[in-house]
Amino acid sequence: MQPTPSAARPATASSSPEVQLQLTIDELNLVLEGIGNLPFARVFALVGKIQAQAGAQLQAQAGAAAGLSNGQAG
Repeated sequence: MQPTPSAARPATASSSPEVQLQLTIDELNLVLEGIGNLPFARVFALVGKIQAQAGAQLQAQAGAAAGLSNGQAG
């Protein structure tokens, strides 16, 4: 399956299927750095979505780690 050229669809097309990626923080920062070179009006919603999802995941991981360090089971 070939991706649709970015010029043919908006960056936040809600009608397209979603995928889940697993990236390290360094890899994600590299992706955001590349996206940052695009016009702000085109990518600001995407950057916000990435930051919100990553932040939620990191908070959940920190909470789980805190629970384990306090002797609580996950």
